[in-house]
Amino acid sequence: MNIILASASPRRKEILENTNVKFKIMASSIEELTLEGESPCQMVMRLAFEKGIDIASRQKSDLVISADTIVVLDNTVLGKPKDEIEARKMITSLSGRTHQVITGISLINLDNIQNPSVNVLSDHRPVATIPIAGRYRLIDFTLSNMVNSGITNVGIYAREKYRSLTDHLESGKDWDLSRKQGGLYVLSPENTKNNNNYGYRKGDIYTILANIDYIEKSPEEYVIVAPSYMICSIDYNDLLKYHKKSNNDITIVYKRVDNANKDFKNCNTLNIDKDKRVKNVGNNLNTFPSANICMDTFIMKRTDFIECIYSIASMGTYSYIEDYIINQLDNIQVGAYKYEGYLKCINSLKSYYEASKELLTEEVSRELFRPDRKIFTKDKSQAPTMYGEDAEVRGSFIATGCQIDGTVQDSTLFRKVKIGKGAVVRNSVIMQSCKIGDNVVLENVILDKNVTISSNKELKGDKDYPMVIEKNETV
Repeated sequence: MNIILASASPRRKEILENTNVKFKIMASSIEELTLEGESPCQMVMRLAFEKGIDIASRQKSDLVISADTIVVLDNTVLGKPKDEIEARKMITSLSGRTHQVITGISLINLDNIQNPSVNVLSDHRPVATIPIAGRYRLIDFTLSNMVNSGITNVGIYAREKYRSLTDHLESGKDWDLSRKQGGLYVLSPENTKNNNNYGYRKGDIYTILANIDYIEKSPEEYVIVAPSYMICSIDYNDLLKYHKKSNNDITIVYKRVDNANKDFKNCNTLNIDKDKRVKNVGNNLNTFPSANICMDTFIMKRTDFIECIYSIASMGTYSYIEDYIINQLDNIQVGAYKYEGYLKCINSLKSYYEASKELLTEEVSRELFRPDRKIFTKDKSQAPTMYGEDAEVRGSFIATGCQIDGTVQDSTLFRKVKIGKGAVVRNSVIMQSCKIGDNVVLENVILDKNVTISSNKELKGDKDYPMVIEKNETV
């Protein structure tokens, strides 16, 4: 493993040399900004971390050592002196007075995480088609955002396990994308002229390259790239207007959050300057509460996108578009567009479970399921749900075609679920066609499709990490 010192400091170089460890120096160029309400200790740890992330994002297989040092006098952080005169004034102010010298150190070794996995829920299906909110799939939110923004030419790049994707999308008619011009296309690297050359490569670059003719033949001036694992309600028309006005080569969408220490783990983060330009890209390790979470959504001209893909393929050093953009920040103008609404990244079982609970709240539900910006999905109409005499339902979403003879609290039930007499379901997600026997107790549980729970069973998971039963199982 190569060791990188993310600092040009002669003293830090000397300290590391004394350990007889081989290393190379790559100095970080991040802007050392002070954030409002940040303590000196928080500031020095954040800057050390951001310097390391700045280098680690370009050298993902290497160990990066970074550090930051500040001087604190009377609870005020003294910045780096601009010249010799200012340095002398600073030394004079410190002379004979008690002050603090604080150093933060960061060690980072990151792997690429561009392919989110949601435990056993994504073992037999892509993340895009994981069921959520009783009747939807994750991809429905991204597709509906596009349709609601007037986009009528949509290509979905699917590398593997896309049978459930094609089954869900069909011709695209449920999203009004079954058209003679434009429409919905599911694209994979298989059965294309470039499959033999590029089909074996990982990442999205070669999936796109294998189907580059789709983009080359498209008449649209701009390309918007958006993932299926980000749940939000965004109007891409506003993004397009901002992109045109700012004259960026690429504009990336982000959200400023204050819970990054609890959520959005492993999401990319953006370091943005005062002109809304992206200076570098890091990774959220749940260390600090405030962060600019990258939504992995960006816009650029179609011709530039095509040129970018060919350029990346010719170099052969990148698997993902995001990696290329990160390494070209000094050569191209990359801007940032701030999104203000609800956002959830579904890249783990924990985040999926949290999202399922958040979607049951009135605040989130009203924002995402707006009458003027509907979330479209495949129509699977069923008979109304039947409630028995002893049925009790509170704070839950119940899809059509269910039969409930027990108690359901703070849970989501998909179509054709049967809840037996005396059964209690709390804080759980029960997917399509599951059968819950009499006197069963389920708490903090996720049941995939077609699961049967025999009578008198009791299953309980952790409130943050639920128990998951795979599809077609009988317990």
